Amino acid sequence: MAQAETVVSGPDGDDVPTVEEIANVAEKHEAAREEYNEGARVKRAARKVLYRAPTGIYGPWAVSWVQPSRRDWDWEAIAAF
Repeated sequence: MAQAETVVSGPDGDDVPTVEEIANVAEKHEAAREEYNEGARVKRAARKVLYRAPTGIYGPWAVSWVQPSRRDWDWEAIAAF
């Protein structure tokens, strides 16, 4: 465990969390960060396969491809308006 850094500024008042509370939530935060990163790695690996798959039913999963909802704005018409 790393040595705590010197606090330069922080909250003033009576509602400052205890050392135990801070340590507990910091541990939970780190676990959530690691879980999020692992999920992102799994999703990237899955996309490599799924993006090559044709539309169809694969076991209980349906894979289909849809047109993106991105709009192409008619900037000349907007400017004329």
